[in-house]
Amino acid sequence: LNALSQTAAETAVRAISVKEKSTDKLRMGGVKLITDGSIQAFTARLRWPGYFNGAPNGIWNVAPEQLKMIVDQLNENGVAMHIHVNGDEAIDAVGRRRVLAETGRAGVGRAGAAALAVA
Repeated sequence: LNALSQTAAETAVRAISVKEKSTDKLRMGGVKLITDGSIQAFTARLRWPGYFNGAPNGIWNVAPEQLKMIVDQLNENGVAMHIHVNGDEAIDAVGRRRVLAETGRAGVGRAGAAALAVA
């Protein structure tokens, strides 16, 4: 599923319909979101001071505002997600979404981001 080629609601409906085709040997219906690029290509989103060589601060594959809409819609429909992050700025953005979903408050610090990585 490509969550960026359709609305969040359409992604949820499609994930649910694909899940119905799962078997004992193959589970389907989850959505993978890739938030940013890679460290090696200098495309991961990093907080200050950024990259050691002064490279620009990477890319968002899914902007934080768009990520919120997608995650909220998929959560509301019970769709499993795997959210792939690389840079610490992206980890913080995903951590805020998770904390907001669980507590109703969007504050998360470094300890929250670390907890997200091992959860």
